[in-house]
Amino acid sequence: RRHYPVLVSCQLGRHKTGMVIGCLRKLQGWSLSSIFAEYQRYAGKTRVQNEQFIELFDRDLVLIPRESPAVWFTRLREVQHRIVESKQSTKQEQEQQREEEGVEKGGGG
Repeated sequence: RRHYPVLVSCQLGRHKTGMVIGCLRKLQGWSLSSIFAEYQRYAGKTRVQNEQFIELFDRDLVLIPRESPAVWFTRLREVQHRIVESKQSTKQEQEQQREEEGVEKGGGG
């Protein structure tokens, strides 16, 4: 429990957030009536399609890793770092290629 609380929010923090939290509640074993009551309490006017999504959400298709969320975030940061490095490397290669093309065009004229 040392990784709590967790903030989940969308732009207004109602419908998309309510749908995600509803699915989380389903994973936690909540009854649909309790999930919908919480969703209505925080969203005000609910959306039928969101309630249908929550109801049809199949918790058996979700694999919950045994690792702690801290490990997930560490791995996420590592992947993000590799992506940034890759983009920077690609950008540098493109700049170098443009410079080389500029030299070739300037030297041949």
